[in-house]
Amino acid sequence: MLIHVWYYFLVFDIMDSVMSKINKPLTKRGQKTFEALVGAAISLFHTKGYHQTTIADIAAEAGVSVGTFYIYFSDKYILYRHVLLELAHTIRVHAAKAISKAKTRREAERAGIKAFIKYIRDYPQVYTVIWQSLQVDKSLFINYYTDFSARYQRGLRSAFEKGEVYETNYQTLSYALMGIANFVGLQVTMLEPNLKSDETIDCLVDDLFDTLEKGLFREES
Repeated sequence: MLIHVWYYFLVFDIMDSVMSKINKPLTKRGQKTFEALVGAAISLFHTKGYHQTTIADIAAEAGVSVGTFYIYFSDKYILYRHVLLELAHTIRVHAAKAISKAKTRREAERAGIKAFIKYIRDYPQVYTVIWQSLQVDKSLFINYYTDFSARYQRGLRSAFEKGEVYETNYQTLSYALMGIANFVGLQVTMLEPNLKSDETIDCLVDDLFDTLEKGLFREES
């Protein structure tokens, strides 16, 4: 299963407007059904697309009735918003685990980007589900990435205060680093899928960070 059960309860605290239209499962059986609906939605949004997927499709994929869907979610849009929160939270938790032993920001950046790319390699549906938000509700797309940027900026500013990075425009830098992670992720999942091994991803990211640390441009002669 893509999302662990306990993540649900962390995500429910993020957005009151979503909480008000989601009924949290109160039993183990309910949790299993809830997970099945979320997993079915992720799978169908990935393969069919949000607009082509119906509530009946999601219920059938999850092995439950349409009426059961409405026990937990008021409509498909609310479920989609919940899925976005789930994915964002899971990516952050996955990255946090990867950088937990890093002693410097430099080590954390390398480890975090490697972890993100490997996660995307294993769950490429994350791209299609998240980017569909541009067609579902553009504000969801904007909020998704601005929230990631804000969290990223806090980490970069903290590194500056520790003397680990130079002072710069951390907002733009956060988007640049996010862009690197996203497009190298695209490289190994879609553009050059022969590069999917852990060893190859590690080499790609190490080469990339060697360039970032040394600088791209030579001194003019």
